[in-house]
Amino acid sequence: MPRKNQIGQWGENLACDMLIAKGYSIIGRNIRIAHVEVDIMAMTGNRVAVVEVKTRQDGDFDPTFAMTTDKIRRLARAGAAYVCMNRLPHEIQIDLVTVVGSPESGHTVTHYPDHYLPPAKRR
Repeated sequence: MPRKNQIGQWGENLACDMLIAKGYSIIGRNIRIAHVEVDIMAMTGNRVAVVEVKTRQDGDFDPTFAMTTDKIRRLARAGAAYVCMNRLPHEIQIDLVTVVGSPESGHTVTHYPDHYLPPAKRR
């Protein structure tokens, strides 16, 4: 596995650990829904959380800037499809977890719960 993929998987593992510690229940990881790959799908209270994980080894670039409107739109579509397919009476939320650092040099993990609103549809 390429180093970039290993770092990404390591970041997702840290994100899952943090979410579980916060009371989230992990539904799945790296799952495809509505032609979108979701890093982590979880439940928190009565909401389905669609979680994007951004892992960066270098702290010079803020990983939150990697979330584009298009990416948020795709995650919202995946969450809505999951709720619909499973006939869940839940709302969705889009969370972001950023991991900056590496296993060797230390790291920081930051969780932004319900951080993004799905973009409004264009008419």
